[in-house]
Amino acid sequence: MPRLSYATLLDGWGTLNRSVKALETKEAFIEERRQELEEALEAATRLRNQYGKLLARLQSTSEQLQDAVARGKQAESRLRMLLRGTYGSSSPQLIRHGIPPRRAPRRRKRKNEEEIPAAEGAAPEEGSREGED
Repeated sequence: MPRLSYATLLDGWGTLNRSVKALETKEAFIEERRQELEEALEAATRLRNQYGKLLARLQSTSEQLQDAVARGKQAESRLRMLLRGTYGSSSPQLIRHGIPPRRAPRRRKRKNEEEIPAAEGAAPEEGSREGED
């Protein structure tokens, strides 16, 4: 059975409550159950309205939080840039502010010709062997 939305469920309860209330014969056991349904319907309607208000407030608060975080990130970036400009981007004083200093670039070591493995011309040719003459 598919799950019903709250609106559909409460509409069905309202329809049932109104139809039973409109009956001419009101028996005690039916009236008690109808009143239970009416009380549940009123409580559910009140809570659904409260839920809607809280959801709207949550969305508003979420937007405010996102705006505050964006402003904070911008302020943080500006302050970090100011500190880098004041102390220098490679100053060790930046560490106490939680900013990693810029490190000097690592230079790649060049391989000398001696370190290059013998691939070309280092091996003797086939036709010229020493000591075979």
